[in-house]
Amino acid sequence: MDEKQFVILTVLKALNGERSIYGAYHLLQGKRSVQTIQDGTIFNMSGYFGILPLSREQFLNEVKKLVAYKYLEWHEKERVQVTNLGMRMYEHNLENYRFIHDFNGWKYDKWTEIVWLRLVLYVQTLSFLLEKESRFYPLTQQKSIQKWVKSHIPKNELAQKEQFTSLHHELLTILEDCVKKQALAFSLQLSSKHQIGLTKKQIAHRIDGTEDTVALLHKSVMHKICERAQCSETFPILNYLLDGVNTQAPLTESARKTYQLLQKGISLEEIQDRRQLKISTIEDHIVEIAHSDLSFQYRSFVSEEIEQKIFDCVNQLKTTKLRLIKNRLGDEYSYFIIRLVMAKRKVQNGL
Repeated sequence: MDEKQFVILTVLKALNGERSIYGAYHLLQGKRSVQTIQDGTIFNMSGYFGILPLSREQFLNEVKKLVAYKYLEWHEKERVQVTNLGMRMYEHNLENYRFIHDFNGWKYDKWTEIVWLRLVLYVQTLSFLLEKESRFYPLTQQKSIQKWVKSHIPKNELAQKEQFTSLHHELLTILEDCVKKQALAFSLQLSSKHQIGLTKKQIAHRIDGTEDTVALLHKSVMHKICERAQCSETFPILNYLLDGVNTQAPLTESARKTYQLLQKGISLEEIQDRRQLKISTIEDHIVEIAHSDLSFQYRSFVSEEIEQKIFDCVNQLKTTKLRLIKNRLGDEYSYFIIRLVMAKRKVQNGL
């Protein structure tokens, strides 16, 4: 079982047969639909959002391999469950594949490419300048990245040396907390005056893996960097690379517009009228907002007492199936309220 298959097994294990395999596929693809966002929240799988953009056929083939290995078994309606053998293999490989805990796709996947391009060009530029060489072929032709690096590189040679040393120390601190393949997949792509970074294909050969594996490992390190770099005291140079980058979990455009109106104190009915949307669509937006924003005030929609009753029910039933929860609670509890409570609690407490 390779890293890609382990990621797929991890997500399908979390879904536990309560969604079809394509629920996992859409999550790993990064499909920004209400259902996928909700699944990420309910099953605590938002970190895997968008990290494995396989085609539908490629994904199905990987699932079939896991079934052939007897790690998964089919159930009705394109659903699978992890077998006892699959569970043993998952637990056996968890330490070797602990890179999966570094993913935070929902929050960072949109921004990692910007941070990565800034980083590789920053490293390349500093290394050339410290060798008294100001002319070189930049690793990226994106003018916005080149402009950012040029405006942030110190002019003073002493400051350049200090930054280069500090950046090396910060990256080493993070990479030492990675598994070996992670560190290699990331570091071997970096270029300097005396070393040209390897391609993903070359790295795949070096670590006896595939390009998909290298891309996965690289993303896990970048998500880890984005998370750690927000501590400016411990990682001041990496924090520098986040300058102007919005590292908050993004909202879909429609949900963002609804949030702007909510922040002005406008009621759901008036938002519905202004935006000419169904009330169910507005409610979907509110659930997405609750998932994305820790500061979102949701008490106007659900009391503390109702919230507790919902989670008592979830704990008793030991399921996240909304239909079963709704049937137990009764008609006074809407699907919207149940979803909202579960989204907010997941984000706040990881429950």
